[in-house]
Amino acid sequence: MSFIEIKNFTYSYASSASPVLRNLNLEIGAGEFVALIGANNSGKSTLCNALCGAVPQLYHGKFEGNVRVCGKETSDTPLPELSESVALVMQHPERQLSGIRFTVAEEVGFSLENRGLDRDEILERVDEALALTGLSNLAERSPHHLSGGQLQKVALASALACDTPFLVLDEPTTFLDPLAAQQVFEILNGLRSKGKTI
Repeated sequence: MSFIEIKNFTYSYASSASPVLRNLNLEIGAGEFVALIGANNSGKSTLCNALCGAVPQLYHGKFEGNVRVCGKETSDTPLPELSESVALVMQHPERQLSGIRFTVAEEVGFSLENRGLDRDEILERVDEALALTGLSNLAERSPHHLSGGQLQKVALASALACDTPFLVLDEPTTFLDPLAAQQVFEILNGLRSKGKTI
């Protein structure tokens, strides 16, 4: 069985007259690194949101077909359960951050707190994610005082701290300069070598 299975997936937002995605079929095996390329408004973000269950559980519309991650139907598996298998880095990081944490380190650990993980494990994962993304020196800085590129890295660090087997990234280098973008791709290649599906 494939790690990700999408069969005859069609989706229309409640506000749209026609489907954003139509009859999409896709299989991705464990450990694969897949890039999806397309024009703006071609449905890439919709697919990303379907893979983590936000479509249709948070974005309501007409959902047809099947989207499975690790054998779980993303349309009806509870989001907390899905979050143990898949982490999403959104295109616009300010939409992903909680907005209620005072430091970068607290923000990166926020989802781990919600899972009820042990404090020592949270601190260890946060430290590792900050080091991997080059944010250790910003650990005590307020997220509200960061640049767009820095926020993008905080969103990535938050996803990495979750340590899920599957990572979905929606244009993760949009706000990054060329050097920082290259660093992100190096991080992702390192994760791929450890068996992550990206």
